[in-house]
Amino acid sequence: MTYHLEIPAKHYIIIMELLAAINKQLKSCPETEDIHFKTSTPKEG
Repeated sequence: MTYHLEIPAKHYIIIMELLAAINKQLKSCPETEDIHFKTSTPKEG
């Protein structure tokens, strides 16, 4: 299961680091290893 989050560009690096840590913890537990967070920045226009 993948959750997709749209992150404002000014917070992108901080959120990416936080989600990388969360994803690592989720992957380490058998009950949550199929959960994954992905991010993108909103399209300007």
